[in-house]
Amino acid sequence: MIDESLANCYRKYVVHLLIPQYRETKAAKTTLVEQLKFEIFMRYARHIRSERRSSVYDKETLTKLIEQYKILTPEKRTIVDLLVPTTDAVQIEMIGNTLLKYPSTAVSIIITFLTHYSNKAPEAVWYVYRDNYKVYNEKYGLAQFEYAHALKNMIRHQRNSQITSEIEEFFKTHTAGAGHLGVLNGLEEAKFVSKFKQESEPELRTYLESQSFCKDL
Repeated sequence: MIDESLANCYRKYVVHLLIPQYRETKAAKTTLVEQLKFEIFMRYARHIRSERRSSVYDKETLTKLIEQYKILTPEKRTIVDLLVPTTDAVQIEMIGNTLLKYPSTAVSIIITFLTHYSNKAPEAVWYVYRDNYKVYNEKYGLAQFEYAHALKNMIRHQRNSQITSEIEEFFKTHTAGAGHLGVLNGLEEAKFVSKFKQESEPELRTYLESQSFCKDL
């Protein structure tokens, strides 16, 4: 079973635990407590479905959109939405580098880029940030909460220990300004996940593979 299948199996395990609650609440949404339990289940179910999706935006459409964006004035670029639905690392790097090289008057879009794609292709987002560090720090080095949140989001989603180490070394010689706490918190989470994968994932894999709800993966 590959890593993606392990993740899907874990989601099935969570659903397996929630099914009794779903059956109970589906037929008994009379009290506020029962309604809340039902809403919690449905929201989590939607989250599971969305997390399993991966997509590549139509290449020709994206290329045309980017070319259109480039020729516009900074003011008019604000009406073009480049944050298309994609999980493809190459496309995400292309989008990020375009936003940085051809800025619009909506400066916040470069921070929105970080938060929007960090859980989809975290390595690609890191490469864009690293290569455009000076711009980010110049524009947002003093914006404590916004910058810290974006950096934490970018770092905590990293799943490659080499990338996490690269980020840690990078910030030893590059200040994050007001985003410093975001870097520390993001590294803490990323390291924890890396340690869990190394020390606990084999045992978790063995357990899940033995369960009936994962036999079809």
